[in-house]
Amino acid sequence: MGIVTVCELLPYRGVKDTRADIIDRLRALPDAFGISDAELCRRIEVRTTAWANYVAYDGKHKLPVPVASRLCDEFNVTLDWIYRGKTALISSDVLEKIRKHMRKAA
Repeated sequence: MGIVTVCELLPYRGVKDTRADIIDRLRALPDAFGISDAELCRRIEVRTTAWANYVAYDGKHKLPVPVASRLCDEFNVTLDWIYRGKTALISSDVLEKIRKHMRKAA
């Protein structure tokens, strides 16, 4: 089961995040928490090949709802952050970790 991406919502409601923005946020998680992609995959119970597909810029694989939910539970982020970049409900310590990594990547 796939989840609707923000890219698919672009014609609606003025959403401006692109698939690349979503992928950038997903890619930031392991580094922000000081873990490898393999460790992230172990924690959220997903194969590393599947994760690689979810964070590939080719757009072929969408992040399934159960995987997104496990990311939220494991890393204390929200679906609103993953898909829209909204940070209102993320704790300041988690947000600071992510922001530090996002600045390094930019």
